[in-house]
Amino acid sequence: MGDESLSKRERLLKGWEFKEVFDKGWRIDKRFFVIYGIKNLLGFTRIGLSVPKKVGTAVKRNRVKRILREVFRQNKERFFKSHDIVVVVKKGAEGLSFREAEEIFLSISKDNQYRE
Repeated sequence: MGDESLSKRERLLKGWEFKEVFDKGWRIDKRFFVIYGIKNLLGFTRIGLSVPKKVGTAVKRNRVKRILREVFRQNKERFFKSHDIVVVVKKGAEGLSFREAEEIFLSISKDNQYRE
């Protein structure tokens, strides 16, 4: 299980890391979330999640975050090679299922504009 987990190095944790992605990267607007990304030089992809209070109660926000982390963890080899990705969740995503989130991420990752 050790190498299947989402390690700390694969997460964006600092405010300046999020700001850099927002300011300098690309943006994709989808139904349940907005995805921002920027190429990095680390050789692996990192993800940051932002779930505002308008999404619902803490329980619902945490559930959405767990789903998105799991989608990323299970599919990280399939998309966004060497990128920093920030996912900002929109209101209405409270009922988001794992499959819906996975389909959205994989459809974006197939677009070569964002892959390389």
